[in-house]
Amino acid sequence: MAQVRFKKMVLDLSGKPAPGYRATEWISTISFDWDKDIKTEKERLVNPLGLQVLSYQPDPEVIK
Repeated sequence: MAQVRFKKMVLDLSGKPAPGYRATEWISTISFDWDKDIKTEKERLVNPLGLQVLSYQPDPEVIK
């Protein structure tokens, strides 16, 4: 299991923050496993470590 903090932003077509939207802080709890049996070279190129996400739960981060 891991927790990842990230920021969500709305961007305009030029990649700049869109006016009228504030960035929000999030924390996600992720459970994962490793697929130890990568069968083909193509699989290895796409996902070299065999990471498999089992669940993903994003929640707004509450900062007091």
